[in-house]
This record gives sequence, structure tokens and C-alpha cells, in this order.
Amino acid sequence: MADVRATAYRNLSIMLSAGLSLLRALQTASRGGGYMDRSFRRLELTCRAGHSLSDAMAAQPRIFPPLDVMLVRAGDTSGNLAETLKLLADWYGLCHRLRQAIKSGLVLPVAILHIAALIGPLPDLFLGNVSRVGYAQQVLTWLLCFYVPAAVAWAIVRLTPTRGALRRILDSCVAMVPLLGEAVRNLALSRFCWAFHMLLRSAVPVARSMDMAIDACGNWPVARMLRGGAASARNGRDVSEGLSRRLGRAFLDVWEVGEETGTLDEAAQRLAVMAGETAERRFRALATWTPRIVYLLILLRIAAQVLHNATTVVKTIVPQF
Repeated sequence: MADVRATAYRNLSIMLSAGLSLLRALQTASRGGGYMDRSFRRLELTCRAGHSLSDAMAAQPRIFPPLDVMLVRAGDTSGNLAETLKLLADWYGLCHRLRQAIKSGLVLPVAILHIAALIGPLPDLFLGNVSRVGYAQQVLTWLLCFYVPAAVAWAIVRLTPTRGALRRILDSCVAMVPLLGEAVRNLALSRFCWAFHMLLRSAVPVARSMDMAIDACGNWPVARMLRGGAASARNGRDVSEGLSRRLGRAFLDVWEVGEETGTLDEAAQRLAVMAGETAERRFRALATWTPRIVYLLILLRIAAQVLHNATTVVKTIVPQF
């Protein structure tokens, strides 16, 4: 199933490209029901009252994040609104594919985890070592060993502010995790490059585009590698002169060629696609390895249970053991 936000943005882009007015396009862009349909209806009412689309989106911050508002405002100002919405649809389509890849990779291990939790304590129940209540407690304890760390990790990611020292610490810790760190880094780079490309296409000056795109990348270590480029642009020099060498030779080469040929917006788009594809491969690899790690933990837990059960049986047969 496609992401509802990507679908709504793509529909709106197609209708605007076909020549429909903004109000008419908003009326029909999202007809699938649900929260996005209601949000687009509110957008239509706000725009009908004389406000711009970006201002209408800014009035619904829980639905439309700052990046969307910023890019739509730039696209509206430059007359490239339809193209901006198409690029936003592509971005949310990529994010949706990444989420689906991770979810699909976790379905089987989660199912096996629950089966193992139910089967593992059964010998103790059959041997009379535990009551039904004790059996239920063992099952619950088994599941909590996995769910509590997962819940803590989810809470840290979701509740940590998007800015400040805590976010910097979290982003730095994630960057050190094998495979995950590289995936998140490339996703942030793709987000930056998409934003920079769309802002340039919307006729926003390079220095301002750099500042806004860096703010939109959403990752502190990546933003730190890019800030030198923004400072270089503000001083009237090429962005590439200030970019960190840690971005990689391939990234820097494409960027420099874009500056030399005057096609920096197209170079940013190519880099966005490259970084997005790399992030997708890394997240798919993570989705492949995560079940294996879960399987290993389950096997270790089962081995411990088998050893415990064997010891119990031996003590039952040979009390003096």
C-alpha cells in the first residue's frame, strides 16, 4: 500500500501540472478518506479564505512538518509548486519503502519469538514445577526481555527533542552503530540533497538554500559536515570548498562537477538519488540481519531453558544429585 502522504502530494502535483486551480486540485487530490483527506479539506478552506498553501500547511503542524512547509513556500514563490510537490511525493515514497522493508523483515522473527515464549516454559508446566500462573509469568518474562529494550529504544527516539544536546548525543550514538549508522547517515544526506535541489529549483539563493537544507536534514553529525559549505557560500565562495572531506570523494566529485558546469541543482538531485538508494540498501540489509540477531537471542534463551529443564529432571530422578 502506498504512503497516503506521497499519494496525496503526487495527485496534487499531477492536477496542478494539468492546469487545475489550486482550490480545485485540493478538492480532489486526496479522496481516500482518513486524516490526509480531512487535512486537505482544511487546506482548501484556508486557501479559499485568501491564504497561501504554505501558510495553510503551517497551520497544521502535526500533519505537515516544517520541511514540507518550507519547500512548498519556496515552490509557490518561484512558480514551481507542482514540481516541488512531485519531489516531496518521491521523498515520502522512499521513506515508506524503507519502513515497509524493515517491518517485513521483522514479521517472522516476532512470530517466532512469541511461539518460543509459549513453548519454552511448557516442560516446567508438564513436570509440575510451575503452576499455570507461574507458566504465564515465565512467558511474560520471556517477552518482556525483548519488548522492554525495544520500547525504551522507541521512546528515546520519539521523545528526544529534534534539537539540542540530547539530539546531538542520540545522533552521535546512532552513527556509531554498525550498518544502522551508515543507513541513517545516507538517509539524512538524501534528505539534505532533495531539499537543496528543490530550493535551488525554486530560485532560492545558494547560501540560503544550504542553510535551509541543512536544517531539514535532521541529523546532527551530517549537518556538521555540511555547515562549512554553507559558510563558504555566504562568503561568496563555492560550497564545495567548505564541505567536509568525510562526505566521501564520490559525493564531493559530483558536487564539484555541478558547480563547475552550472548544474548544481541537477547534481544535488543525482546525489539525493544515490544517497537514497544507498540508504535503502543499508536498511534492507539491517532488516535482513535483525531477524538473525533475534533468532540468536531466542536460541540462547531456549538453550538456557533446556539446560534448566535437564537439571530439573536429573534432580527429580536422582534427588541426591
